[in-house]
Amino acid sequence: MTRLLFVGSPAALRLGSVQSRAERSARDGPRAKRRGAGPCVRMAEAKHMLNGREVPAMEPVGMNILVQLEKRQSITRKGILLASNVESVKRRTGKVLAVGPGTRFVQSGEAMTMPLSPGDRVVFGVSADYRGMRFSYDGEDCMLITADDVLGTISDTDDTFDLSGMQPLDDKVLVQVDESDSVTLGGIVLADSSKPKSRCGTVLRIGSGKLLENGAREPVGVDVGDHVMWNEYAGNEIQMASNNEKVLIIRARDLVAAW
Repeated sequence: MTRLLFVGSPAALRLGSVQSRAERSARDGPRAKRRGAGPCVRMAEAKHMLNGREVPAMEPVGMNILVQLEKRQSITRKGILLASNVESVKRRTGKVLAVGPGTRFVQSGEAMTMPLSPGDRVVFGVSADYRGMRFSYDGEDCMLITADDVLGTISDTDDTFDLSGMQPLDDKVLVQVDESDSVTLGGIVLADSSKPKSRCGTVLRIGSGKLLENGAREPVGVDVGDHVMWNEYAGNEIQMASNNEKVLIIRARDLVAAW
């Protein structure tokens, strides 16, 4: 059996091949019975290409997911783009190819389940640029990122990304950003570049809440339709290409007020 473990990055993955029960028994002997280990995840026999090298099938480890990046630009009639730099925007949307089995909380030992499934369309944040691993897999541009880097999922039945259908993940909240005032109290009209950045908006959608060690979900603390205010530099700002409006995906803990 060939089995390699990539370490040194949060986006770890495992490479392996199918191993029969007899082979495991011959290798481990009576130790396997004493350990009482649960069933292992079997690897597919099919060969794949990882950065031009033939490898067995791969599967993410823990809370990591394998994402195939969208080939098209993240600007469509109903599409999205991250608003930092329109000209050089990076693709942060894709289709989940494989997910890790999840992990366990350190103190309680309770299962921390994977909230995503293969086939999900996801939008992920800027943090994935630094914590993720990008490579070519079977000729496709792919990334390994953590589930924590995913902002939300999108129902993509018409092959376009429509933010009205985005479902925030876990403790994240989707907010419609208010427009900044363009006129000061003294009547001075501000240029777009001089406008203060708005930190208020209306809640459009909420996630299911943060998963706690006892298996319960912590409520996000706001409801759809609430007006909220948030900390500076918090969240991932996303711009709608269809109407140029801005929305924000933000963690509930970064909200400072609601009314």
